Amino acid sequence: MHGGLMIRARRLVIGHWPMAVLLALFGILYSFSLNSYGMFLWDEAEYASIGRSVLRGQGFAVSGVPNSLRPPILPLAGAASMLLFGEQSDDSVLRGTASGFALLALLCVYGFAAAAFDRTTGLVAAALLGIAPYFWIFVPHFMCEIPFLAFFAAAVWFFYFGAYIHQRFFLWSWICWALAFLTRYTASLFLPVIVLFVAIAWWQGGPDTRRRLWSRTFLLSPLAGLLLLVPWLTREYVTFGRPLAGIRKASHQLQDYLPGVSMPWNLYFRDMPDMLSLEIAALFVAGVVWAFWKRA
Repeated sequence: MHGGLMIRARRLVIGHWPMAVLLALFGILYSFSLNSYGMFLWDEAEYASIGRSVLRGQGFAVSGVPNSLRPPILPLAGAASMLLFGEQSDDSVLRGTASGFALLALLCVYGFAAAAFDRTTGLVAAALLGIAPYFWIFVPHFMCEIPFLAFFAAAVWFFYFGAYIHQRFFLWSWICWALAFLTRYTASLFLPVIVLFVAIAWWQGGPDTRRRLWSRTFLLSPLAGLLLLVPWLTREYVTFGRPLAGIRKASHQLQDYLPGVSMPWNLYFRDMPDMLSLEIAALFVAGVVWAFWKRA
């Protein structure tokens, strides 16, 4: 059995060798910038402290005080990395964990774009994400943005495949959503996203799409995601008296620290050229137009 798995893994790598080379290249490039920012920022320090606390058997806490704000995926990943590779004085192990999540995000983009279109499209999409300025800036940070991007994108893509290819993908969509929620509470936005998506798919899709959207798998799949959340929500309730204590605190975090700051509805559209670079943003817009034209 072990030999068969090795053969299948070798065939998989050979079949997708350009992406394997791309991941290796970005892994090397990202490794040069691991310590480019020096000491941790405030948020990074909290994630790192929680990870070390978990590793030392002191609970999900900062300086012995239970923490309700930070979701568990990133601190637990940091604790696992330190368990495997040891604690380093320069925090390079934790920064390496962040780079690992960046490579996972690139792999997700490649896999879903290749499945929806072709391998060349997937490779180009992954390469463009890998060199996007805002993405590259966050790679050395031990922060939740990049792992959240990977899990949330996977949730949306799997939902798309569930509606248009096979309903079994709905299960994977909700599992990825749960992982995204346990990484960053912004995953709560998945609900309006899928409500809009279902409305469009029901209106534009054919009988097969509507059948998938009314299947037992579609209706029961959210339970898989909720099941993954139960341990964390239980911990929040037992520790703080509210199962959604983290979301409650995160909802007014910005106003607490920056009372005069607000984010307009068009923030992401306005800042996209700076986040991606003007050239990549232009290619993104062209790709969206091309995708809609092909579907029409």
